[in-house]
Amino acid sequence: MQASRTRVNPIINKQVTSLWYQMVADIKNPTEAETIFSDLLSEIELSAITKRLAVGYYLNKKRSYEVIKNNLKVSSATIATVQQ
Repeated sequence: MQASRTRVNPIINKQVTSLWYQMVADIKNPTEAETIFSDLLSEIELSAITKRLAVGYYLNKKRSYEVIKNNLKVSSATIATVQQ
């Protein structure tokens, strides 16, 4: 997964980001969420997001970095980023 180096106009970026948040807030159930996210995200993007959510969950449960790294196959840098 690679981010584009081309920057979007800040005003448009703000509008699109607000649209994203509203779309997520409007999701009614897990089946609808699965449909929407599978249409919008690649498998790699979805995996990255779900791993970060799992890292946050494990951190909230006071799991150690080693447990998180071994169970989720993520780096210490990813864990530290989510912990911030």
